[in-house]
Amino acid sequence: MVLANEFMKEAKQYVEEGVHPQLIIRSYRDASRLAIAKLKEWSIDISGKDEKERRDLLTRWHTFSKSTLYSDCM
Repeated sequence: MVLANEFMKEAKQYVEEGVHPQLIIRSYRDASRLAIAKLKEWSIDISGKDEKERRDLLTRWHTFSKSTLYSDCM
């Protein structure tokens, strides 16, 4: 719900400038497809890993996601 609200806030200025809402929605969908493609590109398949390797990868991710480097990317 929070994310949808932020999208609506951002879209408001474009609607006020006369951009058709369908164009805004199409743009959000295109951006969503690009984001999903990038996430798939960055993803690592851990299904073939044993339990210890999976835990190690998840621990590394958890540590990285709390780091300054990660927050600078966002």
